[in-house]
Amino acid sequence: MSSDPESPKAGLRHLARFLSDATGARMGILVFALICMLLIPGLTLLGRDHQSDSEIAATGLPVALQDLERALGYDGFIHHFKNAILRPDEGVYHDLAVEDYETALEILRDIQAMGLAIDERFDIAALEGTLAIYRENLDAAREAQLAGLSIAEVDALVRTPDAEAAADLDRLHRSVTAGLTDWLARDFTRSRIQLAALSGMLFLIAVVLLMFLVATHLARRERERQSMELHDRLASLGQLTSGIAHDVNNLLATIYYAVDLTLGETIPDTSRKFLTSAQRAVERGQNLTARLLAFSRPQPGNAQTVEVARLFETIKELAAPQLDEGIRLRLSEESAGLTLHCDPAQVENALLNLVLNSRDAIKMSGQGRLITLNARIHEGDQLPHHGRDGDKVIHPLPDEAGARPLRASEHGYLLISVRDDGPGMPADVRKRALEPFFTTKASQNGSGLGLSIVYGFAQSAGGDMQIRSAPKEGTEVQLMLPRGQSADQPLPSATAERTAGRGPISAVMKAVEKRVPEGSAGPVAPAGGAAPRTTVLLAEDEPGLRELLTVTLEQKGFEVISAEDGRQALQLATSGEHFDLLLTDIVMPGGIDGFELARSVRESFPDLPVLYLTGNAGPILSTQVAVKAPVLRKPCPPDRLFEAIAKALPSLSLAPMGQPET
Repeated sequence: MSSDPESPKAGLRHLARFLSDATGARMGILVFALICMLLIPGLTLLGRDHQSDSEIAATGLPVALQDLERALGYDGFIHHFKNAILRPDEGVYHDLAVEDYETALEILRDIQAMGLAIDERFDIAALEGTLAIYRENLDAAREAQLAGLSIAEVDALVRTPDAEAAADLDRLHRSVTAGLTDWLARDFTRSRIQLAALSGMLFLIAVVLLMFLVATHLARRERERQSMELHDRLASLGQLTSGIAHDVNNLLATIYYAVDLTLGETIPDTSRKFLTSAQRAVERGQNLTARLLAFSRPQPGNAQTVEVARLFETIKELAAPQLDEGIRLRLSEESAGLTLHCDPAQVENALLNLVLNSRDAIKMSGQGRLITLNARIHEGDQLPHHGRDGDKVIHPLPDEAGARPLRASEHGYLLISVRDDGPGMPADVRKRALEPFFTTKASQNGSGLGLSIVYGFAQSAGGDMQIRSAPKEGTEVQLMLPRGQSADQPLPSATAERTAGRGPISAVMKAVEKRVPEGSAGPVAPAGGAAPRTTVLLAEDEPGLRELLTVTLEQKGFEVISAEDGRQALQLATSGEHFDLLLTDIVMPGGIDGFELARSVRESFPDLPVLYLTGNAGPILSTQVAVKAPVLRKPCPPDRLFEAIAKALPSLSLAPMGQPET
């Protein structure tokens, strides 16, 4: 039979999984160890009491024997007995003999009791019988003396040989000595046994405590291993989805700008209708890729102050049509005026996702009917991990690229929770709750990305997420999110922003006054005194998108210098080409990405405005970027692009679309 070398590891892993889930088992081990520790002093006290009685008896027996010998010896009962016969005129001897007799009997009973204390039964009957004969003879001698018999006649009447009494006393003495010897042997054996028992109990306690420590360590290692596995799966899948989303966003951006440029031409209404539908489809595709990116690499988003009350009302409006008649959504706010500082669209999507998850759990199980959306101020910068550990979901470990919670907020945190009274999660579901594409819904009803995306949003927002659930106890998802400063000014909801559509740029400047970076020769004004055109250095590795962006910018009156990658753009920037704005993709081939390009260009032109245009941006923007600048997500509508350019160049005046400046 072949042995599997991995079986010990598998056994330890199985034990660790069991102990990781069975909190009661670990507590039982600890309670057992505590009981054993309490038993040690109890058993010691009981043994000490028993041993004390034996020791007292063993110590008192030799003394009692000596007292008995004195009470019966020539200075005791026997001596006074003889004097009472030989000196009848001195009645004191008779009284002393009676007193010694009573003392001897009392000592004999004490010896017998002490013998029982050391588990020995001493035979005192023979000696008691002999003493009783002496006592009878003492009374008989007294009567004979009163009757007038002579000393010789009385002595002959009551004479008793002393050898018999001496033999009885000697037998008792030898019996007590043997009993003491046996007791000492038994006491030594008992002490050794007690010592061995206590040592064994201490060893057992040490083993139990060691098992508890090992079990706790294994449970922690198992949880860390599960977290690492989940993190690795998320990281691998994140790299795949982010790469796909980046390429798809480039294609969508190309289609979007092509459609937008075509819509600017004179075309039939039917074609315009079709192209508008295509443009909406591109926008939907952008939303899908945004969800993939939010799952694979949490996005910082457009953080702003959001009123909790307005946010909750929006969630209620969005969720109400999708809730069954028997399911009620309750809104609870600890105090009025609470605000969040995060991306409105992302927090709405996250909370709506959680509410609909609770709805599905209640609907599928038929258990529960209440979903509670609650907001309260959270003191501290960590989630309240109270209660049992076994009812919490396993979090993936944060990586080194910025997905770690910021754990710092100027205004503190709010705790937003979505709780239902539904069936709750069993242990196997709870462990995999954050795994991508894991779902308990029917295959056509769930993608398994919802909770992963919500977790990614919480991390990117500078907060954290915790799921607490147990069978028949419902589920609660807690989001710790940064608080906003105040709610004095009316704030637009994310829904209003999404439905408002595209509008014109809000501010149009009156004159074109170019800024020339210090140390640059600047653009040369055209002949005739015409104002110089604003020049944009465009770095984009997608050829079709680069061409369409160039046309879009030129139609708006810009002069465009295009580069196919970061290396070529850097060569153009250092070769004397003059430009007023750097518009660059982030992920580009050639060894120089958009971040490195912006850093290198800023070394020569410290005040040069920079805009990033990308289909794949992550939390690295907030932690490891030398040049921080606005990031435009592909496909970026032209009006948003021009609005960002106008903000980057405050002195810029833009012409309407399709009318180049002259």
